[in-house]
Amino acid sequence: MIADNKVEDVTPVVSSTYTNYSFAIFPQKVKLQIFRGSANIAGTFQTVWVGEPINLQCQLNPSVGTLSNIQWTIPGTTFSNYVAGATTGQVVKTFPVTNTTVGFHWIEGTPRTEVRCSAMVNGFTVTSKVIFDVKRPTASITAVFQKSVAVDGDWDVSPALHLGSEGTAGIRFSYSPQGGQGTYQWVQLGSVTQRYKNGNDNTWYRAHGSGLDTSYPYPKLRVNNVVTEDAGDSPGIGLVNGYLEYDRNDSFEMHLMFNSPSKNGCFGAA
Repeated sequence: MIADNKVEDVTPVVSSTYTNYSFAIFPQKVKLQIFRGSANIAGTFQTVWVGEPINLQCQLNPSVGTLSNIQWTIPGTTFSNYVAGATTGQVVKTFPVTNTTVGFHWIEGTPRTEVRCSAMVNGFTVTSKVIFDVKRPTASITAVFQKSVAVDGDWDVSPALHLGSEGTAGIRFSYSPQGGQGTYQWVQLGSVTQRYKNGNDNTWYRAHGSGLDTSYPYPKLRVNNVVTEDAGDSPGIGLVNGYLEYDRNDSFEMHLMFNSPSKNGCFGAA
């Protein structure tokens, strides 16, 4: 190998006994390529979405030696995996950047993000880069109260202290994906505290719970037997005979989650 942009004398030397000879030189520039899947994307401009898996591989063309001292440079906020359980969740933000392959996801939208790979081969440094336009959705969420808090029989059980009824959600959530592509899911987290007073001995009882509300993903709202893209909630508590007073203190967070158009990414907050 010869360093790039360097002049070298490659004139052949032969014995004087040879009077008829010829030679030819076919130089070939060694390039470090960056592959995503089967496509070499080195030197190109790529459009991707937050949460989309970015799996890259660097390799020499032609293969004139073994790559060493590999170093990937990846700007922006990234992660490599996440582990979720019933009570905890962990985002894995570290991943190896000194192998021929690298895999990660971007969290935030960033224009013109330059990913670079450098390596050594036969004592020479080779580099390559690709520019990513990392897009993110721009969805706006609207929450509308459709009912007021009431004590009556218009709920799952009767009587009940509730917001909303069997036919109309107490609060309805909708979204408008302004320029965002891909798929969306609703996720609701809740913290519920209820207190009730026993009518026999005037003792107060307390129950509390927090975490994922209902299920993951949160069910889409059904209106007139048609499933919509919206979500709705009608919290409440059934009133049981024998208790003099009821007190309910609820706190809920509704999140809109986004997945990239490839549909094999990680859902993240939109």
